[in-house]
Amino acid sequence: LEEEEMINRINSIFRRNLPAKILALCVAVILWVVVMNDQNPAIEGSFNVPLAVVNSPEGYKITKSEDSVKIKVRGPRSLFVTATADDFRAYVDLDGAQDGKQDCKVQTALPQGFELVEVAPETVSFDLDKIIQKQMRAEVIVTGASAPGTTVAKVTQTSSLVTIEGPESAVDTVVRVVGYVGLSGNSADFDLQVPLTAINADGREVQGVKVVPSATEVSIS
Repeated sequence: LEEEEMINRINSIFRRNLPAKILALCVAVILWVVVMNDQNPAIEGSFNVPLAVVNSPEGYKITKSEDSVKIKVRGPRSLFVTATADDFRAYVDLDGAQDGKQDCKVQTALPQGFELVEVAPETVSFDLDKIIQKQMRAEVIVTGASAPGTTVAKVTQTSSLVTIEGPESAVDTVVRVVGYVGLSGNSADFDLQVPLTAINADGREVQGVKVVPSATEVSIS
């Protein structure tokens, strides 16, 4: 009975002037929000964030127009005290991307308490260049002159077949694979490893491609 009386007494205390108590609680909450907003107002700030790429398709060389983006966010002033660019993430999802150039929307991940205002730029251009292989025959070009009274009788290379590997746009410009042998006044037979170079129609080396094997063994008689 004593326990029941105590419970009834506590309930009576809580129920007494209940509307006034609820009103007082609401006023206290409102005052707390006003004070917090005054002491810790919402402000805006910007961070330069590296642009990451997720779900990159295999077998492609991927280039993008931007390496980083500017993220503008809003949040309580207290959050900016310790916030750094490392706390924010900007990325592009290439799942389902096709060959060639395309614009992709930048997505973000923000720490709790921050609200995204804007991302600049909102989209980033990507170029997906498929990695391909092409077989070609390498040729050896002899330059210079042998010693007086001698001449080159024969040039032999162990293998002339090579594979060109790289982005399709670069591989398509390769018209020849050559290796250069300088005589430099030689008077006797000699062997050497000759580096091979992929060149385009203008006679310039094609960048971004790999020649396999990268050299051929040549014998000069």
